[in-house]
Amino acid sequence: RWASSLGATPWQILFWKQSCTGIINTATGIHLAGGLRATCRGVAAAPAHLLFASLIQMASQLGFNFAFIETSTARAMLFISLNPLWAGLFGRCFLREVLPYRTIIALVVGALSSLVVFVPSLLPSSPDEDSVSIRGDIIALLTGISLAAWITMMRYTLGRRPDAAIDLAAGLGNLLAGLCALGMLLPPGYESLTANLDLSFVIVTGVDILCTAGFFVGFVVVPRYLLGAELALILLL
Repeated sequence: RWASSLGATPWQILFWKQSCTGIINTATGIHLAGGLRATCRGVAAAPAHLLFASLIQMASQLGFNFAFIETSTARAMLFISLNPLWAGLFGRCFLREVLPYRTIIALVVGALSSLVVFVPSLLPSSPDEDSVSIRGDIIALLTGISLAAWITMMRYTLGRRPDAAIDLAAGLGNLLAGLCALGMLLPPGYESLTANLDLSFVIVTGVDILCTAGFFVGFVVVPRYLLGAELALILLL
């Protein structure tokens, strides 16, 4: 939202952020897989798993960026923060995960607590009223679902195809999102990549890239140790 206020278009933000984040996360994915040769073996071992997880990652990143542009921050956070519920449901249905009672209680409390964020935007006097968008709400909801699906796919692959180079999924997904943005930017010409951008945009986006890349380094490692719903709950912090 800050980069957008500086004059950058949504597709410019997506291209620079996701492309640079993808490069960093692809490099860390290769490192986590044990090097380039091990990565190639992992890709060949389960290419469909990697492709599907990368596509889910691409969808979640496209949705995450547009949700905050299309609707208010409060509403976007509400619908995205429902992802622990989806993660618990997907884990139960597809992985037969049994959630501890403490996790179930935390899920219920977390869902109820999220309503505190939503209530102010329902009031007529809410300052976010003008920025509310049904389309943005739907994008945010689908983004939360895609995040839960990505966690579930990661855990599914780690459990059933441990030889797969699934650590690449975050980087490749971000690169695919960057390519989607590039496809939308290029028709007018290459100058559209940098039009209206200045040093402020570089600083804001650079900080965002480093934070997002660091987040996904942890995001590909933690599914090895936590249930999907537990991971999603911790993400809310």
